[in-house]
Amino acid sequence: MAQLQHHDESLGRVPCTLHRPDVLAAGLHHNGDCGFAFHAAECGIVPGNIYKVILSTGDRRLEFLRLYGDHASLLETFVHFELLPRDDERYLSPSTEQVLATGSDLQAYKTLMIRLRRGKRGQGWRGRFSGVDYEAKESDQAAFMAFTERYLSVLLGFLDARYLWSVLDTLADYGPHEQRLAALAASNFLTAEKMLQSRSCLFTSQIKPVDERITTHQLYYWGGMKTFQFSTDDALDIFLTRNIELLSATPVVSALFFELLKRAARATDSGLGFNLANSPYMQDAFDFYERTQLI
Repeated sequence: MAQLQHHDESLGRVPCTLHRPDVLAAGLHHNGDCGFAFHAAECGIVPGNIYKVILSTGDRRLEFLRLYGDHASLLETFVHFELLPRDDERYLSPSTEQVLATGSDLQAYKTLMIRLRRGKRGQGWRGRFSGVDYEAKESDQAAFMAFTERYLSVLLGFLDARYLWSVLDTLADYGPHEQRLAALAASNFLTAEKMLQSRSCLFTSQIKPVDERITTHQLYYWGGMKTFQFSTDDALDIFLTRNIELLSATPVVSALFFELLKRAARATDSGLGFNLANSPYMQDAFDFYERTQLI
């Protein structure tokens, strides 16, 4: 017997009697009459939702999760889904329950992520996060964590690298301090990779002529991620501010990290030094952190 569930709610049960010649040919069943199918219209199956399928026979039970729909199309929709304009606080008014009940699982998940980011750092920059307080922040956090943990295997197979990093960044913004520090460690590696990849804005195998250098927008690199934008970019501020905030509880580690960071900034052959040398905007930002003794 096969059972279909969505968030622990049973949507239907069907017998496993359909013929599967591929399973028979693989020697996984004695006659191949073991297949099953759930019809989307009958069960209310929606693209972008994650479903659990439970197979049971005798005392054996097998469970697995499936994201329904064309994954390439779903990812494109997920990437481009936004709550605009960014400063409209009406998007923070609905309850967590209302968010979860609107649209697909993927849309609800990204909505929670956007709301939490705005709740943490919607307004502040350069040395402090000053987000937008809203009533559902704690329940959004709990729902985001529960969804991430429950459907991690699906998210790992579905999201591109850019949005897996976004999940990490959201975990670095919220939750227990130990978990935030762990997420920070992973995020710092990805920031270093971003600094390295940003060389492609100005260089190929050799330095580009000035009129061919790209400074006003970002370039894509592996996993759907984007380079720094040399003319203006708040990613360096987020990187520095998060480290200041999370490492403040560990002053020895903080002192060591920021001393190494400042030495890297002075070395033009380092990833950070290269970015600062080619971006007056980023250099001004870094100067601010040194001048105000935040690092």
